[in-house]
Amino acid sequence: MENTNSHQDRIELLKGSTYSDDEYDTYDYDDQSDSDEDEGFEMRSEPEVLAGTCVSNMVPIIYHNHLLLEEKYRVRPETIIALQNWFKNEYRRIVINWMIQLHNDLSNSSDSIFLAIAYFDNFLMKKSIQKEQLHLVAAVCFWLATKVDSVRTLSFAILNQKSSNIFTKEQFMAMEIEIFESLDFCLSYPTPKEFLRRYMKATCASEEVYMFADFILKTSICEIELATYLPSELAYASFYTSCYALSNDEIYLNLEKMRLIDISNIKELVSMIKNVIEKPIEKLKAEGSAQTITDRLDLNRVK
Repeated sequence: MENTNSHQDRIELLKGSTYSDDEYDTYDYDDQSDSDEDEGFEMRSEPEVLAGTCVSNMVPIIYHNHLLLEEKYRVRPETIIALQNWFKNEYRRIVINWMIQLHNDLSNSSDSIFLAIAYFDNFLMKKSIQKEQLHLVAAVCFWLATKVDSVRTLSFAILNQKSSNIFTKEQFMAMEIEIFESLDFCLSYPTPKEFLRRYMKATCASEEVYMFADFILKTSICEIELATYLPSELAYASFYTSCYALSNDEIYLNLEKMRLIDISNIKELVSMIKNVIEKPIEKLKAEGSAQTITDRLDLNRVK
């Protein structure tokens, strides 16, 4: 059987794929609260749904479009460094970790953190800023992502409080406009999480596989070397690692039959992921966190 290697081939495969009507249902693994009393959030009114519309019918079109776009928005460290002569990978790692911690503290939508990071990286590739503005850029990108991806809007007061009250509303508004303009007012970006969700749906993988793959994504995205890979590749490698580390080989093999990505082309990425997640996993085991999963993990099975 011929392997599917090219990006265009994968696009064609997804264009012709079919899924059940609940294809676009979201997983309930984020432990989000439906209460409108959540700290710092205000509920939006429910959007009007047109009779006869079916969101699941749009899924192949949406993914086709995002496969086309992900190369356009690929993170390029050399471009960032050329614009930000003060830039170091450690600065990015610190800021992204802060964003992820903020995301966890607020129990926000699972996709918004990946959108925020996409805004952040793409803004740095287009606009020169001072090092002192890095935290402000990260905070505004996070704020924008919650407004795009969440039904609950994050208040400036809470976000500023989480940032030690170092910003003013005027700074936020000015930076929001600057980011909007630099991103050409485009706020829909391909993210690894949406590709992971698609792989999960296609294979009917377990909650356990999903949770560990999501952990891998959030850990990996902090490293700029891994962020340079396409979102679909990062999601695929995370899914592959999760399946084999949890002895769910058969789940991955179901996905492999779709031939969306040739695993031999991302073996280096899988190896990098293993190196990045080893220490965080050891920390989780030492703390006794997520014991039912960590006790069963075996990264030696991931080849």
